[in-house]
Amino acid sequence: MKTNFARALWEDPQREQAVAGRTPLRRLGEPVDCAGIAVYLASRAGSWTTGQTFTVDGGVLGCG
Repeated sequence: MKTNFARALWEDPQREQAVAGRTPLRRLGEPVDCAGIAVYLASRAGSWTTGQTFTVDGGVLGCG
């Protein structure tokens, strides 16, 4: 995820390419990529959702 916390992963283009190449979407996430699940959870649509874990990682968890 391209945040200040992970800046070392994306400031260097070669490192960014190496890390992104290990993700199914072949790119690092952007903060806006988390917006959909945040909107869902904050909306009426998510009001019946309890005790769940949503992984927003571009498919990394499902690899391997």
